[in-house]
Amino acid sequence: MKKLLTLVLFSLLISNLSSAQFYRWANIHLSETRKYYIELQQKHRDSIVRNNITKSVGFVKYYNKKGKLKRSVVSTEKYYDSMGDLIQENYYTHKGKLHRTYKYAYNKEGIETSYRSYNAKGKLLRGWDLSFNDKGLMSKATNYWKKEGNISWIQAYEYNADSNAIMIQSLNKKNQVTSTAEYEYYEDGQKKEVRGYNKKGKIKSVIKYDCTPTGTLANGRKTDTTTVCRKDNVDEDGNTIYTYETMQQNGKIQRSITKVSADKKHSEVSFIDHKGRLTNKLTYTYGDNGLLKERTYYYSQNSKRNRNIRYTFDWADDNRQLTTYQYGYKNRLKSVSTVISY
Repeated sequence: MKKLLTLVLFSLLISNLSSAQFYRWANIHLSETRKYYIELQQKHRDSIVRNNITKSVGFVKYYNKKGKLKRSVVSTEKYYDSMGDLIQENYYTHKGKLHRTYKYAYNKEGIETSYRSYNAKGKLLRGWDLSFNDKGLMSKATNYWKKEGNISWIQAYEYNADSNAIMIQSLNKKNQVTSTAEYEYYEDGQKKEVRGYNKKGKIKSVIKYDCTPTGTLANGRKTDTTTVCRKDNVDEDGNTIYTYETMQQNGKIQRSITKVSADKKHSEVSFIDHKGRLTNKLTYTYGDNGLLKERTYYYSQNSKRNRNIRYTFDWADDNRQLTTYQYGYKNRLKSVSTVISY
């Protein structure tokens, strides 16, 4: 089976968010992020169609502290249309009962234009409708709550000549502005500053994307300003190290450090608090075939029993079957999940 299929299964079946959901939650107001998503989505669609995948089903086995099987249930169902787009997901509880259903619609580029979530009885919980301008940029997102036509809130987007958003406004169901975010960029397209305003147009927050905070007060703080600094370095093994430093309005600095290999795979992500303490850490290990083999989580703020979580992944049947093993406290096996694509 071609490597592209394995990448599709990795992205669509392992991730907690579907590729469609990724478009909603990513920084889509940034042109480079949007371009990356569209290219990735097209690879997904082409591979799904080429390999005649129409459905995937997930099964989970739960184990008790003694390693004895407690139950085995269906956990997920995913359906794809003839274009290779994910059109429906069903999620089940740990007892095997239907919990949520998600439905999606797309434009011809494979970008999501509609999303709905339903409870087990088929009642609408929430939904989105996304509108796009003649350049293919999202111009409006309308959120619905509990029933069709019941608008919860709206977001409207304006862009510059480089297709980066310069203003995002949030509006209520009466089309009244509730908040505004203005974006300013450097010449290379990277964010320079983001200013947030309330419904009366009063500035409430400022985020400066630079490594030398300016305009600070005598005590080193500025009450409405958060400063973000991004530093990129390449180590001797060809890994790129991305370090984000955030100075909060109270003067405290937090850091996130991400290591990405030369073949664009994440290997490690760490989060450091203002006292230099490691709070969260994710590590990724890949097999010789380039597929994810193991993923570990460390959460310092969780209880001892839930501090370390490890997942291992096994691929079978030409990568149409993925089995995930979850380990918790004292490396105890907690569950085994299997996803099969048809």
